[in-house]
This record gives sequence, structure tokens and C-alpha cells, in this order.
Amino acid sequence: MRLPSCLAALSLSLGISVVGFLPASAQVPPPPSSPPPAPTAPALRRAIHQVQGNGTTSALVALRVEVEGVVTAVFQDATGLGGFYVQTPDAAADADVKSSEGLFVANQSFPVKVGQSVRLTGTVAEVGNGARTQTQLGNVKQLSVLGNAKLPAPVKLSLPFANSGAAEQYEGMRVVLPQTLTVSETFNLGRHGQLVLSLGRLFAPTNMVAPGAPARAQAEANDLRQIVIDDAIGAPYRDPSAFVADSARRGVTRRAGSTVTGIAGIMDERFGSYMIEPTSDLAFVDANPRAAPPVISGRLRVATGNVLNLFNGDGQGGGFPTPRGATTQLEYVRQQAKIVAAIHAMAPDIMGLTEVENDGFEPGSAIVQLVATMNAGSPAGRRYAFVNTAGIDLTSDAITNGLIYRTDTVEPVGAAAALNAPEFVGLARSPVAQTFREKTTGAVLTICINHFKSKGSPSAGPVATEGRNPNPNLDQNDGQGHSNFLRTRQAKALVAWLKTDPTQSRDPDVLILGDLNSYAKEDPIAVIERAGFLNLTEKSEGSTGYSYSFRGEFGHLDYAFGSPSVVEQVAGAATWHANSDEPVFYDYNIENKSPAQLAINADTPYRYSDHDPVIVGLNLRPSAAAAGTSR
Repeated sequence: MRLPSCLAALSLSLGISVVGFLPASAQVPPPPSSPPPAPTAPALRRAIHQVQGNGTTSALVALRVEVEGVVTAVFQDATGLGGFYVQTPDAAADADVKSSEGLFVANQSFPVKVGQSVRLTGTVAEVGNGARTQTQLGNVKQLSVLGNAKLPAPVKLSLPFANSGAAEQYEGMRVVLPQTLTVSETFNLGRHGQLVLSLGRLFAPTNMVAPGAPARAQAEANDLRQIVIDDAIGAPYRDPSAFVADSARRGVTRRAGSTVTGIAGIMDERFGSYMIEPTSDLAFVDANPRAAPPVISGRLRVATGNVLNLFNGDGQGGGFPTPRGATTQLEYVRQQAKIVAAIHAMAPDIMGLTEVENDGFEPGSAIVQLVATMNAGSPAGRRYAFVNTAGIDLTSDAITNGLIYRTDTVEPVGAAAALNAPEFVGLARSPVAQTFREKTTGAVLTICINHFKSKGSPSAGPVATEGRNPNPNLDQNDGQGHSNFLRTRQAKALVAWLKTDPTQSRDPDVLILGDLNSYAKEDPIAVIERAGFLNLTEKSEGSTGYSYSFRGEFGHLDYAFGSPSVVEQVAGAATWHANSDEPVFYDYNIENKSPAQLAINADTPYRYSDHDPVIVGLNLRPSAAAAGTSR
């Protein structure tokens, strides 16, 4: 409010305040003073091993600490891990072997160099998902370089680890693995720059031992025999891909089976896995190089192969993306070129195909276009045709089983047959059987191509409720995955059907081909073997044969089984490892690939699918009982 003029003048002349003379309602209080800032709690001075502790997580999470250590590795650039590693000098390490002496510092603001001794203050955090997280120091506000220091000596490690948490005590520390290790998984090579290395190739437990307790024990042993190596690049899809080759050899992929000796780096813990960030170049040995199809004797060549969801849109260049397979016409052209190159390399007289689009046999369908493309590039005199099963109900799935054959060497006998039993209709792809006659000898052979229910999900079909188990198609934790109950029923239905001679060949020579989604020691395979069929690849390759890789473990899902009468006519059998050992990043897909990366596998058969093809050579003998006419 305004003061009366007389009071205002009096206050100015006497130099006094007249506020006290005003009514209480008119007094203006002094402005409130801001509270003094709370004193910042001093950082706790702790050794790195005290920050890490001797458990899986730090007891100091969310606290500010001051630590000292030697910088052992730096990944601070924009595409790196966003920080660096520090480790306690050897002389200052504690006696507790379970407490790590290394620590990741998430910081790009304070540039550091390897070999510097630093003192820094930051906040302790556990970063990551799941049970395995990385202890790190973040929110760094102070860092002082104290000078240069000798790097702590690396810890020598060897596989297998003693237990699943044995690597925890080395988190953030320098390590070296003097052993020769094998590349066992390449799945994340293209996207994340990671490989899984193991002490020898790892095999799916139920490819080697019986389901149940033996398989569980083998799975635990496999886990202890492996470690991940990472490229220390945070950004995905590095170009060129890590661990592949130098720029002069970019046409070479890093296949499973390659070996490397003497890995040196930092033991890290990211994405729920222990992994090593290498601090020096790795010298890989191409111990498992790409190869041509195996040489197999025999007059007649029969093969089986998965074509990885061969969908061709509307058959006229449009209709993409499709429910499965290629998402563009360009991808479809790349996919088909690789499949054609693979089939031409194998030169089969008869081949069973799985995962072909179930779109019929009219011009423009997937199998019709495939055969037409094959013939356009076939050598003189070699022509292929497909078995037309339009008269058989195969509409229970988006994909189907197919058969192709060389018209110059074999011919179909009679009509094809399909097993449309409750175990398959609406649940999996129906088995397809066709009898063929070899033109030079007149000998006949029945081929049955199959694709059993996958391990990925439990069946909800009517057979799932049978038996005492309310849902026997759930994973029973015995190593056989989901839907083993259904696959076993499918195997029983298959061998019973084949006993009826469904193609009316009147000849006992039968080959069961295809993707049975079961490893060699699992229940469905035992059913087929008890029915008298011989696993031809296991006979020739032994128990370490494989056609598929999942999470770094290899085994056979793709088979050729021979009936007793045909076994003695088999000249050889083998699996061509054109796919399972190859990085998935180098398949036909074009996403996230540079032109150089796209060119690595273009028009080659390598990684045309995720399953390896199986090839059988035979010297068939004519059977007096065989009959039928060609069509």
C-alpha cells in the first residue's frame, strides 16, 4: 500500500522505517529465505572388490563410492560399450577369490587410456535383465588420472567351468583362455557381433543320450563347456561383421567348427550371459571350411532338404509380404536362386522337399516356379518335374511336403498317396509317398517325405488329451521339447501306414525322408527303428552326425531311413553341411546388410535353409514282385 505523504517525508528525513507504525494488516513481511542446500554426503571410499562383493550382485547398489584402479580396456567411442574397465593392481587385491577385482565404468565424458591409474567417484548399479546382471559404476562426476601403472596379470581360465556361476568372480577382470576352442554358434554374429565358443562341438543332448536324466545331465555339461565372445560394439549390424575376415577376404563367413586359441580379454556380463570382450585380435582357423556336396557312390541319388518356407507371393512378382518366407520379391528371387544352386550341386534323381508353400500346382505356384527355374539352368539332358498331389487333401497347413525328380533317370509309378490321419490333419504336414521306377534297370523304390510337428509349441489337437497326463504335449523337461507325444504318435501312424503299401508298389524297398523334428535318441526315432527301418546317416556318420543347430547344439532332425530290404542296396549316405554351420545373417534376407554383405552368399547354395540336406546313394536291384505302370 502507499504511505501517506507526511509519513513518507518523515521517514526520508529521519532515515527510519515506518513499517512498524502501520496497521498489522498493512505490514509487508520480509521475503522468506531459501533453506541452505543439504550437504552432499561424501562418497564412500571402497576397493573394487568391496564394490563387487562375493555374490552375484553388489551390496552397495545406489551408493556413491570412490574407487581406484588401472584402466584395462577402453570402449568409449560412439559405437562402443560406452565406457571402460578398471581393475585393482595385483598388489592390492584381496584374498577372497570370489570377489572380482574388475569393474565396468559407464562413462564417455572422461577420456582415459589403457594403463592409466585413475581415481573416480560414481554410483554403483546392477544393469541387465534376469538373474545375471553387470555390476558397474555410473553417474561419474569426478575422475583423476594418477599416473601410469602396470596392467594386472590376466587370470588363466579353462573350460569347462566348475559351475554355472563360476565366471562371476572374474566379472570385469582381465582373463585369458589358452585352450583351443570351437565356434559352436553364429546366430548373433551379424546382429550383435557375438559368437559362442565351446570346448569341442556341442551336440543336442538327446542326439547323444536318452531323454530324461541323462539328457538333463548332458545339457548341464554343455552349458559349462561354452563362453560367448563379443565385439565390444554397442550398435547392431556392424559392417563388416565381427570375426568374419579382413576386407580382402570378405567373401568368407565365420562358420561353426572354426577354431581359435589363446583368447585374451575382459570377462563381461551382459544380456544374461558371461562373455569375453577381446582386447587383441583373434586368429581363427577355418577348420570347417565350406565344401561341395559329399561324394557318394551309387547309381541313384536321393536327397531330402528343407527349403525354409519357399513362398512366392502371387507368383507374378507381387503379393508380398507373404505369411512366411520372403518379404519382398527381391528376397524371393535371392532365396530361390540359393535353393536352385543347392539342388543343382547335389544333382539328385529324386528329392523330397519340406516347407514348400501349399499353394497348389497351377502355373505360378511355388513348386512349379521352382522346377521351371531349375530347368532353365540345368545341364543339357537333365530335366526335373514335380509330383502333382492335387488330388490329395494337403490343405491342413500353409506349407506342405513336395517331391521332385529327374525325368531323364526315373519315372513315377502309379499315383502318390498321403496319410491324412488324425495325427496329422490340422496338426502337421501330411506324409506323402510316391513310387518311382529307375529307367535303366526297371527297379522301383518308394519315397515317403515327412515333416513332423515342431518342438516349438505344444499341440492343442485332439490327441493331446489322451493318456494319464492331462497335456502330454507340454515340454516334459526330458530334453525332447514340446509335442513329443504327438510326434511319437505320428511316427507310429507313419510306420503302420507304410506297412499297407499305400502306393500299391508291391515292392518292399522304402525310404523315409524328411524333417522329423526329433533328435536321434528321442521317442519318435525309436518307434521308426523298432519297425525295422535303419538310420542311414547314423550308420555312415556315427552318433556325431548333424543337420541342424539350435542354441549352439548340433544334431540330426533330418533323416533318411531305409527299410530292411533297401538297406543292402544303399551305397552310401551323408549330410551336406551347407546350412547349419553358416551364420543366419548371410541367408537370403536383405535387411540390415550392406552391398558387400549381400554379395557374400548371393547365388551360392550356402545358408539356403536352416537345415542341412541328406543324400543317399543306391544301387537298386529289380524286384520280381514289383509291378505298375508309369504315368
